[in-house]
Formats: sequence, C-alpha cells, structure tokens
Amino acid sequence: MRCISERQLSQEIIEALDYVSRNQDESLYINYQGENFVLLREKEYQNICKKKKENLIDFFKNSPLYGIELDIQRDKTPSREVEF
Repeated sequence: MRCISERQLSQEIIEALDYVSRNQDESLYINYQGENFVLLREKEYQNICKKKKENLIDFFKNSPLYGIELDIQRDKTPSREVEF
C-alpha cells in the first residue's frame, strides 16, 4: 500500500479527508476518470480485512432454517413434452 504525505495532496483530497474525518460513520465514494473509489478510515478498512469468510457448512448452520425438519420429496411424475 502506498502512503502519501499531506504535502503531496491536492486541496480536493484534503477536503475529502476532512469530510470522512467529520463523518466517522460514513465512507466517501469518489468517481475519478470513470472509475469508482471508496475512501475509508483505516479502522473501517481493518475491520473489513479481518472479517472471517464463512464456509458453506457454517452458512447452513447459521441459516434460520437450521434444525427445522423439511419434508423434501422428489416429484416422480413423468416429465412433460415441450415443443420447440
């Protein structure tokens, strides 16, 4: 990751940083040359990086349907004909 000192920043970027600093619960979205960027506080960025990715088994265990007995049966009727 590249670090930039305050002396190297343009006035617009300084104003954007001030905005994020004042509005601590908000991120700032910036569109620059057709690309979108997000300006985050370092703490927010670290929280995003630390979040553990949930595996498939944990996903199903945390489902609201976990523990509910579902009556799942295959429909054995012959398939219908479709004209193309």
